[in-house]
Amino acid sequence: MSVDIALSLPPNVEAYKFAKVLGKLLGCEASRLDLGKGYWSAEVAEVEVKNSPVIGCVSVDIGKFHCLYQLEGPSGRRVTLLRSRAKNIALAKAVVDFFGGVVKDDDGDAFYIVPDKGDDENQPQDGDPWVNLQERILALPALTQEQINDCIGLAAYTESES
Repeated sequence: MSVDIALSLPPNVEAYKFAKVLGKLLGCEASRLDLGKGYWSAEVAEVEVKNSPVIGCVSVDIGKFHCLYQLEGPSGRRVTLLRSRAKNIALAKAVVDFFGGVVKDDDGDAFYIVPDKGDDENQPQDGDPWVNLQERILALPALTQEQINDCIGLAAYTESES
C-alpha cells in the first residue's frame, strides 16, 4: 500500500453531501433542519465546507478531521486524498458504499470499487428521491472499530504515524 489513498467519487456528489456523510461516519450528531413548507434537510453537526486556497478544491473540516475535496478531477470525478491509515481507508470505503466510486492506492490501482449511483440517489432535487437521500444520511452509522481493524492490512501507516 502506498503513502496516500485516493477516493474517487461520481461527478454527481456535491461537496456538502460528501461532508455530511463524512461527518456521520465520524460520529457527529445529526438532525432534521426545517426548510419550511414541510421540507427538511439532514443537518450534521461540526461539518464545515469552506473555500480553499487550493484552486479547484474546497476545504472540509469536521472537528479535528480535515481534507480537501477536489471539485473536478480526472473525467469530471470528485477526488479526495487521504493518508493511508486504517481509519481513513475504512472511511473511504464507507463513503464509496454510500455514493458509489473507487478507492485507489497512491499508484492509482483500484482496490475497492462500488458502481456509481445515479442522480436519483446522489443528486435529487426534490420529492421522494430527496427525502430518501436525507433519510439515508440520517440513518448512516458511525464507523466501527471492526471496520477500521479490517483495513489495518491495507494501511501504510499506523494511526500514530504521520
